[in-house]
Amino acid sequence: MKVWKIYVKLQLAIFLLLLLAGCWDHREITFSKYATSIGIDYKEDEYILYAQMLNFGNIGKLEGQSLEKKPIVIGTARGKTLTDAVFMLYRSEQFPVFWGHVTSVVFTKEALQRVNFLELSDSLSRYYAIRYNVWAYGTESSIEELFNLSPFFGMSPFESILMSPLDTYRQYSDIRPIYMFRFIANYLEPGRTAGLPQLTTNRTTWMEGGKESTQMMLGGEYFFHESQYKGKLGYEEGCGKRYLDKKMNRVPLTIYQGQEPVMTLVLHVQDYKVNHTVKNGNVIYDLKLTVKGLIDEMGENVTHSFIKNEIIKKMKKEIQSTFDKGLEISADVYNLNDTVYRYDHKTWQTYLKGKPPETTMQLGKIDIDVVIINSGKYKNRKNE
Repeated sequence: MKVWKIYVKLQLAIFLLLLLAGCWDHREITFSKYATSIGIDYKEDEYILYAQMLNFGNIGKLEGQSLEKKPIVIGTARGKTLTDAVFMLYRSEQFPVFWGHVTSVVFTKEALQRVNFLELSDSLSRYYAIRYNVWAYGTESSIEELFNLSPFFGMSPFESILMSPLDTYRQYSDIRPIYMFRFIANYLEPGRTAGLPQLTTNRTTWMEGGKESTQMMLGGEYFFHESQYKGKLGYEEGCGKRYLDKKMNRVPLTIYQGQEPVMTLVLHVQDYKVNHTVKNGNVIYDLKLTVKGLIDEMGENVTHSFIKNEIIKKMKKEIQSTFDKGLEISADVYNLNDTVYRYDHKTWQTYLKGKPPETTMQLGKIDIDVVIINSGKYKNRKNE
């Protein structure tokens, strides 16, 4: 009887073991290739797909080993649809391609202008392996050139603005990077204008090993409203947009006395509020901003009132200039209409819905409260 019980338990154990998942279909990590960035162009009625692939040897190493730089691999294929282009890429691939590590997607200006963005993003969003939190960019540069650039010291492209833009933005909050899912949400909102950062190159600022080192940077923004491409604002044209971003952390501002610079401050937008009124069929927006500043460099002994007045004057000028430049391309670049759409829908339907912003909206009063909170390590020399 005892032997029989042991036999039954053994048979049951064998049966349960047969139900366990095995590893017979596993594939070694070295026999898969990992796409890390995707580029999309559109020419001659065909999509052009770029797939950047990295060797993980560029990213990690064992303790005591030096980091061996591996070449970046870029695949290119064409097709009438994105899926066609992907399968054309598969025809010549030597190892299976895994898309779960894609971190960024770059669209050319031609693709953004000629194809509905939802069509561009549909295939990407449907494919289960590609995550929603990938960085999205537009560009007028060569995608091949962008994908071949690496940061300094032979570091992995994972440390570049293409794949890790937030560290740079926290240090200099000029153009805010955006995730694909957030951009699509803005793109679909009737009351919002969606902004897509422009990825470009800098060939003049850096040298490495005595040679010119080309690096990536953000150079402007492309704007969309009601599924239509509206245009682009360059870096200088869009400089006022950063002041209406509550996540703006560090922006330099230099004030002048005559033609001479007297002080450079680092500003942080603490808060801003938007109020609107309707007058003669136009929606007029009043802005109220609270800004904190840190004195970073002082060349002249100037009064506190002079500093505040010059900061306010320059900020107002940049905010108004960017607003006007946005109206020139029929874009509400500050998304002021969104506050009306959400909180005063009747006014939005009456005065704003389906109408070009240059004929329906105006910028009214701009109130800016400036607080100088710090003068750095050295005692402030300004006269009170």
